[in-house]
Amino acid sequence: MAAQIVAEAVKSALGPKGMDKMLVDGFGDVTITSDGRTILDEMEIEHPSGLCDLQAQREA
Repeated sequence: MAAQIVAEAVKSALGPKGMDKMLVDGFGDVTITSDGRTILDEMEIEHPSGLCDLQAQREA
């Protein structure tokens, strides 16, 4: 389940028709990006399997 949510968050930002994502952190700072790597770096995931998936993607 957690892996599907992460995949859907990044999927619509990929490709030539990829959409920008607006990310808001805990301090209210806003980042607008269409870079999948930035989206993964900015995500705060607490679910154990989601963390494993995220860590694997960051190492790739």
